[in-house]
Amino acid sequence: LAELLKRTALAAWPRGAVAGLSGASWRDFLRASAGRAADAVPPLAALIEAEYLDRSALGHWPAQQASDTATACRRWIAEHQAPSG
Repeated sequence: LAELLKRTALAAWPRGAVAGLSGASWRDFLRASAGRAADAVPPLAALIEAEYLDRSALGHWPAQQASDTATACRRWIAEHQAPSG
C-alpha cells in the first residue's frame, strides 16, 4: 500500500517534490494533498511507520487495522488534490 500511495503521488506531482519524502514529511504531504480525504491520513500513520519494517511485519497486523489502512489508502488515492496545470 505504501508503494501504491507513492506511485500515485509520483504520477500527479513532479518527481522532485515527492520521491524523497519519507516519515513525517511524507505524512505531512499526504495530509496537505488529501483534499476531501483528510480524515484518511491518520490511519495511514501506521503504514508510514511500517515503511521501515520488513514487509512480513504487515502480515501480523490485526485484520481491522489492515482493513482500515487499506480503506484509508483507497480514499486518499480517490480524493487527493493533485496540482492543476
